[in-house]
Amino acid sequence: MNQTQSFKEYEIDEQVYSISLFAADQGLKVCAKLIKLIGEPMLQLSGAEKAKTSEERIEILKSALGTLVSRLDEDQVVSLCKTLCSVVTLANSSKTLDKEFNLYFRGKYGHLFKLLVKVVEYNFEDFLGELGQGAGLAPQKNQ
Repeated sequence: MNQTQSFKEYEIDEQVYSISLFAADQGLKVCAKLIKLIGEPMLQLSGAEKAKTSEERIEILKSALGTLVSRLDEDQVVSLCKTLCSVVTLANSSKTLDKEFNLYFRGKYGHLFKLLVKVVEYNFEDFLGELGQGAGLAPQKNQ
């Protein structure tokens, strides 16, 4: 990642967004929340590659989904989504989308989740890449 650039533009469903990097302390807090929410299910899913049968893969998927659902708290999910949107602006705007969250994303939940994936990818690409490699979720880098 280019350390001098603190934002990146993404186009999602014909809408251009500018996504900024979190300040380090805020990024660490968000990362901790993400790990608490999806860390264990991600590790469970990494075991699906080693499953020998489709029945084993289905059981691993059921287990991972069960773990994820048991961790979901509606208020925490909304808070995390708004925090992730606090580093997103529409192109050529200075207002972050956490301020317009309810109005802007009503009825556009698929679009919201596409955007959230981009925010996480951009802000945590170095960490998620290393974590994914360690868990067998990402291709190994050539050395």
